[in-house]
Amino acid sequence: MGSNLPDWNYEEELRKTADAFTKARVAVYPAEAGGLKPDSLFDAGALPKSMTNAHQATDAAITELQNDSKQRNANQATMEELAHETGGEAH
Repeated sequence: MGSNLPDWNYEEELRKTADAFTKARVAVYPAEAGGLKPDSLFDAGALPKSMTNAHQATDAAITELQNDSKQRNANQATMEELAHETGGEAH
């Protein structure tokens, strides 16, 4: 999942959005529903990986879990930043 996404930077858009919310006196309280979603490695709908040995399969699984974790952490950081900038709180 995370490894297939382009590395977009929305920092400027996020800042403008937070400024608009602040000027309008709107506090943002984002909630992450992704905790209900399994890591892509454990997604029943994911296609099986064709690996030739256990070492390759282990490396691929580790990479996939790390990518999912990075994406989750980036999403959480964005929510926390928006909440902080507007006087809200991320959940």
